[in-house]
Amino acid sequence: ERRSGLLVLFDSLSGLQGGRGLLAYGAAKAATRHLAESLKQELAPLSIQVQLVCPGTVDTPLRRVMPFKMPLPQTPLRAAKRIRRQLGRRHLFRIDIP
Repeated sequence: ERRSGLLVLFDSLSGLQGGRGLLAYGAAKAATRHLAESLKQELAPLSIQVQLVCPGTVDTPLRRVMPFKMPLPQTPLRAAKRIRRQLGRRHLFRIDIP
């Protein structure tokens, strides 16, 4: 109705390529990326910006039960601050937070 806005979807850096133990998770994240790319094109005529956030390893309860090592975990607060700094920046589709 306003013909403007911001839509943010969350993906993961681990969804960018396949890996052992990431079969279902990686496929779901690849689907999220595809959805975001399609929505970006669909919503552009309405002046609705779409951004895709791809954080790396964040120290969450889920990460702690993964059956493999995940590199360089960051705290949820640090990841959130890094994401927030980039939200809404024009001409920035994918936000990678390694």
